[in-house]
Amino acid sequence: MMRKLGIAAFLYVTFLCCVNGASLNDTKTLLRDLLSNYNKNVRPVHNQSEIVNVTVKLYVKSIQEFNQVSDVLSVVAAFSISWKDQSMIWNPANYGGASQMMTSYGDVWVPELILTSPSDDVESLGRHGIA
Repeated sequence: MMRKLGIAAFLYVTFLCCVNGASLNDTKTLLRDLLSNYNKNVRPVHNQSEIVNVTVKLYVKSIQEFNQVSDVLSVVAAFSISWKDQSMIWNPANYGGASQMMTSYGDVWVPELILTSPSDDVESLGRHGIA
């Protein structure tokens, strides 16, 4: 049994990604319209009693350290986290054909994920500082 598991993790939120053929003005307008009444503290479902399906994938990039004698395994990995945000739906024809958009995960609702290791303290990913 490994006593220590170290993970250097990078949080990739696959929420919105890349703009397809829209102008800079279309992109700015879309982002302004989407975020103008958006509240990142409200779960992204119309009916708040519904669950939010979140998909989490872990991609291990490399093993940094493996020491069977001292029970240490350290890896570099990335998380891909995706969900559907019902507040982020638009008609691409109104925004120069933009069907996807990139934004910071600090601007939108992000699920709270906890990264733990048997030998370390609990670390929160995504919603830092939100109780």
